[in-house]
Amino acid sequence: MATSAAWTRCACSRSAADDDRFQTARGYTLYEAGARYRHQLGGNTFIDAFVNIENLLNIDWREAQFYNTSRLRGEPVQGVNDINYAPGNPRTVMGGLALRF
Repeated sequence: MATSAAWTRCACSRSAADDDRFQTARGYTLYEAGARYRHQLGGNTFIDAFVNIENLLNIDWREAQFYNTSRLRGEPVQGVNDINYAPGNPRTVMGGLALRF
């Protein structure tokens, strides 16, 4: 029988959002935690139970950020220069069982 627990920190500092390095993208720090339990069923057969929590503090973060000209309906014809982004995942809890043989 073995148990383990861990936490990690992922940090992304502010970085350039455009090729000319004129616009700066927002940085973020994420914390994750996980735990695992392993039980030997017999011989070389084990069962693992695990749980992981991502974005432990449930912060709003941006997975991808791009500085470009958007041309959406209702915006001026020449477009609007802005940082567009894909939001990161909120707090996520994942767990499961694994049979190892």
